Formats: sequence, C-alpha cells, structure tokens
Amino acid sequence: MRKICCVAFLLLVLAGCRSKTPGDIIQPEKMAAILYDIHVTDGYIGTIPKQDSAKKVSAAYYKGIYAKFGIDSVKYTKSMSYYFANPDVLSGIYVKVTDALKKSKDSLEKINEKVVKLEAAKRAKAVKKTKDSLDKIRAKLSPLEIKKLKADSLRKVKTDSLKVVKAVQKTKDSLAKVSIKAGNLLNNKPSQTNSSARARKSKQLIDAKKSIADQKLKSGKTAVEVN
Repeated sequence: MRKICCVAFLLLVLAGCRSKTPGDIIQPEKMAAILYDIHVTDGYIGTIPKQDSAKKVSAAYYKGIYAKFGIDSVKYTKSMSYYFANPDVLSGIYVKVTDALKKSKDSLEKINEKVVKLEAAKRAKAVKKTKDSLDKIRAKLSPLEIKKLKADSLRKVKTDSLKVVKAVQKTKDSLAKVSIKAGNLLNNKPSQTNSSARARKSKQLIDAKKSIADQKLKSGKTAVEVN
C-alpha cells in the first residue's frame, strides 16, 4: 500500500513538473494577452493596401506590444516555439484569445449599433425641425400670399427663360454673320459695289485714251493744212 502511494505521489509530482512552464518562457496568461494584441494589430494591418506601408506600420506596432509587456522579439519567438512544441498548452491559450476577440467584436458591434441609432435620431430630429419651421411659415401666410409667391416664382422662371432664349438667338445671329464673312473671305467673292466701281474706272480710262487720240488726230490734220 505504501509503495502504491509513493508511486502515485511521484507521478503527480512529475506531471506537475511537466505542466509547469519554464521561467524563461512567457507564461500562458501573459502570452494570451500578447497574442490578443498581436491578432488585433494583424487585423488592422490587413486593411492597409500598400505592402511597404503595412510592413512599416506592423514593425512599429509589434515594438509597441513588446514594450507594453516588457519583452522583446527574441523572447516572443522562443516562447512561441515552446508552445508549438506543447500544442495542448497552446490550445488552452488560444481558447482565451478567441474568447477575448469575440467579446471585443460584440462590443464593437454594440457600439456601432448605438452610433447608427444616434445618427438616425439626429437626422430625424433635423427633418422634423425643418418641417415644423415650414409649417409655421405656411401657417402665417394667407392663401392669397401663397398664391402670389407661386405666381412670382413662375413669372421669374418665365423671365429667366426668355432672357436665355434671347441670349441664345443673339449668339446664333453673331455666329451666322461671322460665318458669312468667313465664307466671303475664303471664296474671295467681291461685292457688287466693288464691281461697279471697277467698271466706272475702266470706262473713264477708255474715255481718256479716246480723247487723247482724238486730240492727236486733230493736231495732225492742222499741221497738214498749214503746210
């Protein structure tokens, strides 16, 4: 009986020794908290489109996490190697990490729901306030004033439309004139006035030449008669 008790005691001691995490390894509770922060950081880094930027941000965040828990990358890597070699312990750590992440997600969803409700309430309040203001203005106006406002609005719209039509027509006329002038220049068509002026000048030249010829002819005849 004593031998059986001694053997059982030794087995319990050995099991306790095996389950205890070495002193140079990050303890399970602390490791769960570190892994939680790391997974939250990884989730944020995954939203960064550029890989170079993601690397810079992740390096800064990891350093912050190490500083927060008083460790370095060497101790973290060594501890993860130990836990990978002891999957049962690592599984227990990840149960805690998963629970913490789920609680955070639920909290964020509740916060988001509250924000959405608050925004909807603000919009509804603003719409109601505007509606109440318009109702008050309508209540102060008589039917004739409302009719007059509508008539003035329609008149203004018509006047503005006529102005636009006139401006468009004026622009069209100007473009038409420019087009005609451009066509005349390109085709090099002289106007009727210029043609008449040229005809008159030509007739005057012909008449002048004829007059000179007649004078020469008369002078010749007179000289013959004298001789």
